[in-house]
Amino acid sequence: KLERQYKIAEKNYRIAPYDGPLQLFRCQKKLYYLDDFEYLGWRNYVKDIIVHDVPGDHNRLFSYPYYYTVAPALQACLDKIASEKPKGIYRDNFELKVV
Repeated sequence: KLERQYKIAEKNYRIAPYDGPLQLFRCQKKLYYLDDFEYLGWRNYVKDIIVHDVPGDHNRLFSYPYYYTVAPALQACLDKIASEKPKGIYRDNFELKVV
């Protein structure tokens, strides 16, 4: 059932421009050909792309031994986001607030 739902979601997904920063974890080993090895096709949809070059390939990005490099880089991105108070709607003490 899960695989069927995944295929339905993939078929119906339509990528749209995103007006925010994108943390792109770009693997050093390429498994397939792309016209855009710098931004892997994301430049058409996102203008603010921060590239993190990581070892391994797309299929093994979160596998041993590559996660020793990927995990700290991902955690640093999450820590930075968490330390910045976003503008807009956020949750504070179980209440939504608009700033």
